[in-house]
Amino acid sequence: MANSGQSNGGPQGMGGVKKAIIVIIAVLAVIILLQNTQVVTLHFLFWHLSMSQALLFPLTLLIGFVLGLLIVSLSGKKTGGRGK
Repeated sequence: MANSGQSNGGPQGMGGVKKAIIVIIAVLAVIILLQNTQVVTLHFLFWHLSMSQALLFPLTLLIGFVLGLLIVSLSGKKTGGRGK
């Protein structure tokens, strides 16, 4: 039989849902960043740094992500694979 071009809800049908979720998350992130534009002062040990919260949030996330990757890579532990 010929394919009528209709999706059966398989993996191809989920692409639109994933894209919609990504767009919603991106829009929420932009709204949160735009609402947090006031300047805050970060005190860490002997450093005092003043910057917008809109910059501080992603910077903090990036630093945490990089530190997490460094810790995992330096620990030398391998994950995955059962019973090996």
